[in-house]
Amino acid sequence: MKEKQDEVDKHLKPGEEALAKLKAAHANVLIVKEMQAKRLLQAEVQARQLAEDALAQTQEQLANTGGRVKELEAQLAKLAAQFEEDSDQTKNGSAAAAAAPSTETLAGAIEAFLASDAARSMDNEALNQAFIEATSGWIQEHGVEAVKNWSQKKLRRNKNKHRLVHLAAAQNLGDYIAYLADAGFDLNVQRPSDGLTPLHVALWYKKSMAADQLKNSGADLTMKNNYGEDCSAKYEALVNSYSNLIFLDLETTQSSWTSNPATPSAAGAGAAKATTVSDGSRILEAAVIVTDKDLNELGRGQWVISGFTKEELEALPHFHQRNFRDPVCQEEGSTEGETQTAEETQNQTGSEAAAAAQAGAGAGPKTKRRHTNYMFPPLEEQKWGGNGLFSDVMDPSQAKPLEQAQKEILALIANHCAEGACALAGCSVRNDRKLLRFQMPKVYAHLSHRVVDCSTVLEGMIEPWCSHARYELSIRYAVVLERFKRKNHPNVSYTHRALDDCESAIVMMKWMRERFFAFRD
Repeated sequence: MKEKQDEVDKHLKPGEEALAKLKAAHANVLIVKEMQAKRLLQAEVQARQLAEDALAQTQEQLANTGGRVKELEAQLAKLAAQFEEDSDQTKNGSAAAAAAPSTETLAGAIEAFLASDAARSMDNEALNQAFIEATSGWIQEHGVEAVKNWSQKKLRRNKNKHRLVHLAAAQNLGDYIAYLADAGFDLNVQRPSDGLTPLHVALWYKKSMAADQLKNSGADLTMKNNYGEDCSAKYEALVNSYSNLIFLDLETTQSSWTSNPATPSAAGAGAAKATTVSDGSRILEAAVIVTDKDLNELGRGQWVISGFTKEELEALPHFHQRNFRDPVCQEEGSTEGETQTAEETQNQTGSEAAAAAQAGAGAGPKTKRRHTNYMFPPLEEQKWGGNGLFSDVMDPSQAKPLEQAQKEILALIANHCAEGACALAGCSVRNDRKLLRFQMPKVYAHLSHRVVDCSTVLEGMIEPWCSHARYELSIRYAVVLERFKRKNHPNVSYTHRALDDCESAIVMMKWMRERFFAFRD
C-alpha cells in the first residue's frame, strides 16, 4: 500500500505544483487588478495557457488515479472560474475608467485652444467655426456633460470662472452660441463670482451678435445677477444703440479725389522735386463724432498721427501742399488787436494758426506776409495758406502714434456702439473705411458693414428724385447748404481738418433731413 501511495503521490505532485502556481498567479492578479486592461488581458492569456497546459498534463498522467484526481480537477475548475470572474470585473472597471471623461484632459484641451495664437488672430466668422469644430471634438471625446460643466480656471487676472457660453458671449460669437443652444447647453448659467449670465456678459461688452442670438435662443432677460440687475432694460438700450451713427473723417497721404503724382512744394526757389510716399496711403489725422439716429451728438474725438518726417510731408501731392501747409500770417494792414507777432505765430499750433487765418479772412483786404519761422510756408499762389495740419503732425504735443490713436478711437466708438452694429457715416466715407482695414483693423472690425455716405444720399438720391429740389440744386447745393450752415451752425466750416469735416457732414445730414425727408407718425 505504501508503494502504491508513493506512486499516487508521485503522479499528484505535478498537479499540486500546478495548483500552487495557479494560486500564486491568482494572488498576483489580485495585486495587479488595478493595472491597465491591456496588461491584465496579457496576464490572463498567460495564466490560462499555464493552467490549461498543467491541467492537460495532470489529466493525462492521472487518468486512473481515482477520487483524488477528481477532487483536484474540481479545485482547478473552481479556481479557473474564480480567475475568470476576477478578470471580467477588472476589465469592466478599466473600460469604465477609460470611458469616463478626464476632467484634467478636457480642461487642458480647452485652455490650450483658448491660448493658441490661431484663436487670437481669427476674424469673427473663422473663430465661430473654430469653436464649433473644437467643441464637437471635445464632446465626442469626453461627453457632452463634461463639456457643459467645464469652467475656466480662476486666474489672477480673471476671477470669474467662465463657462463656454460666457466666453462665446464675451467674444461676440453668435453662431457658436446657436450651436451650444442646439447641443443643450444652459444659456442662463451664472458665474459663481457675480451671478452674471451670458446675456449679462454680452450686454456689458456691447456684443450685439451674441446678445441677439442669446435672446433668440431663449435666454431669460429677467434673471438677476448678484447685484439685483436683470437684462431687460440694458438689452432694449443696446438695440436702440444699433441706429447710432459713427461720423468719421480721415486726412490721408493719398486723397481719393487726386491721383496726381507729388509735385514740388513751394518751400522756396530751387526746391528739389518731391517724391511719392512709397508705403501706400497713411493716415495723417482722424476724427470721430458719434450721434444717435436723430443726429444728436453722443461723443467726439480728434487725433493727429505722428511718425512722419518733414521730407515725407513735403513730398506729398499738390492737394496736400495747398491745404495742409501753414496759414498766412497777416501783419501789415491788420486792424488793431489783430496783428500777430513772430513769437505768437511760432508758438501757435498749426490748427490754431489756421483758425486765426480763417477768422481774419472776412475782415476786409489785408496785406499778407509770410513769416520766416514757418516750418511749412504756404504756397506762393495761396492767399490765406493752408490749415496747419503738417505742423501739427510734426508737433510732439499734438500728434500721437497710430496704435495709440486706434486704441482711443476704438474706446470712444465702443462706448456708444455695439460691435458690428453701427454704420459708418460721412462724405465719401467708403474710402476712409477701406483705409481703416489696413491702418486701424481693430476699429474696422468694430464697424457695421453698412455705410451712410452723405454725398451719395444728396447727389445719388435727392437730386434725381426730388423735383422740387432741382432749382436749389441747379444753383449748386453747396450755396444753399452754406446758407443753412451760417444760419443754424455758424461755427462749422469745411477746412479739410478731420473734425471740421465730420461736423460739416452732420450739418449736411441735418439739412437733408429737414429739407427733403418727410416723417409721419
